[in-house]
Amino acid sequence: MTSVPPKVPKNPPPLSPGMDNPWYDYSPFPTRPKLAWPRNARVAFCVVLTLEYYELLPAEDAVRDSRFVGEFGNYRPDYRTWTQREYGNRTGIFRVLDVLDRYQVRAGVAVNAMAAERYPYLIEQFKKRKYEFIAHGHSANRMITSKMSEAEEKAEIAVIETFLPQQMDETAMEQAVAAAIAETGAASIKDMGKVMAALRAKHAATLDMGKAGPMVKARLS
Repeated sequence: MTSVPPKVPKNPPPLSPGMDNPWYDYSPFPTRPKLAWPRNARVAFCVVLTLEYYELLPAEDAVRDSRFVGEFGNYRPDYRTWTQREYGNRTGIFRVLDVLDRYQVRAGVAVNAMAAERYPYLIEQFKKRKYEFIAHGHSANRMITSKMSEAEEKAEIAVIETFLPQQMDETAMEQAVAAAIAETGAASIKDMGKVMAALRAKHAATLDMGKAGPMVKARLS
């Protein structure tokens, strides 16, 4: 007895024109306006700091990054790896902050939850400088993986969110978008990038850019 393969249309229905997401329109390079950085700078860069806590004795079922292997092998507890990170969190970070302050560079900070809990002083230093926070898991040796259940993923997100700045509600977002459009003098969809840049400059830590994008697009269309 042979099985009958499912019928597959020879010609699938055509895709609708346009992009496959609601965040931005198709923009061919030759038609884009010239990109100019402030003060006619020729190069742009970003600085991302990493604030991690490395557990001496992680949970037995924790999934560790396989790259964390010393030249002498794996140990439990791994004092060498732990002390390297503690040096950075207690001493090295302040040398880095001095350099960033000297050149007035705002950084992004990838923070894991256990580091945020253990180093509140550093969190305050980053907030004072208006650095942008990036969720970076639970600890340096407890990875977020596809092996986690949905409940475990939600619990992880809940822990991280307790350390993040309060996010704007929809009303506040609409007000921020309207103010950015007015400040930049945006008049059409071509000005969307300018408006989004203004929003990031003022509200990077508290505004969901994924939700702000459609709001800007609706107002400028």
